[in-house]
Amino acid sequence: MVNQRRTIAPRPATADMDLILEKLVAMENKMTIMEGEMVTSNARLVTMDSRLGVIIVGNRETITAIDNFVEAAPAAPAAPAAPVASTSATSNVVVTDPIALSNPSKRVSTEVYAAIRKFMWNPKFRSTVPAEVEANNDKPRWNTDVHFNVTPNKELVDRMLVYLGRKFAGDGMRQKDLRERLHKNFISRCRKVRESPAVRAALNRRSRRSGRANENYARRLAAYDNNRAEINQEMGWNCIGALQKGAMSEGESDDEVSEAGRRRVVRTIRPSWRSNEFNRFIQVVDRFVDLQLGANAHQMLSRVYARTVDVAVPTNFNPSLPQWALRHGL
Repeated sequence: MVNQRRTIAPRPATADMDLILEKLVAMENKMTIMEGEMVTSNARLVTMDSRLGVIIVGNRETITAIDNFVEAAPAAPAAPAAPVASTSATSNVVVTDPIALSNPSKRVSTEVYAAIRKFMWNPKFRSTVPAEVEANNDKPRWNTDVHFNVTPNKELVDRMLVYLGRKFAGDGMRQKDLRERLHKNFISRCRKVRESPAVRAALNRRSRRSGRANENYARRLAAYDNNRAEINQEMGWNCIGALQKGAMSEGESDDEVSEAGRRRVVRTIRPSWRSNEFNRFIQVVDRFVDLQLGANAHQMLSRVYARTVDVAVPTNFNPSLPQWALRHGL
């Protein structure tokens, strides 16, 4: 006899269960992000409510003071009432002005820094167009041999304040706020000028490594998304939970010449907590990355295994890594 319940609601296949689990994980991550955004929005509403309360109270006190003064003043000598009322109103209204102007948003602050960098000479500017190079060289620059408030920097600050004041007049930026950001730009430029070659080289190495890590992870994500079925079949696992930047990242040397002296390579350092199966998964994904790049694959630096370092499993993975990705016993 046919089981009618199984006919009506057949048991889902393993592949369907994996897909459902994957969608549930993605939905949970989105809900977490939405929860954080709701908390932030609530905090902003509370701040706005408190500021509106201050403004309303200030305006109410101003109106009350004017009404009281008008009632107490005689009808004939009304002329002197104007300056007294004006003084009283001004003293009450001014309280609300700093509230609106003293806290410019991060977005506006970022735009101010970008406007400063665009206005100033860029020492890293590169172009094959002579006119663009000349235009960059004609831009004003800080004199790092003198103080911020000393000529010629003083005149440059005044010039920049006029330019920025017009550009951000309606964005809650006071002249004091603009001057502070100009000073930070000046300090940053002085620090870069005074950096030793060794420090500058170390910063450049870190920047290159960070850029390569972001680029490698983006390519691996794209390769897995485009070849998910093939990769999962070759691995024998649903590998979506292992596709995390912190888990797939490796320590790297700076790019260097290979032992044969024919090409430049990057030597990788693997964490000890990763299983051989997880290392194989990364190699499989990288193979599909090369297939996607096609003729452009030669532009990537070759990655050569150097050694393994003994480190603990990070605790900030979300979701947690599958057991097959961890070395036995961890």
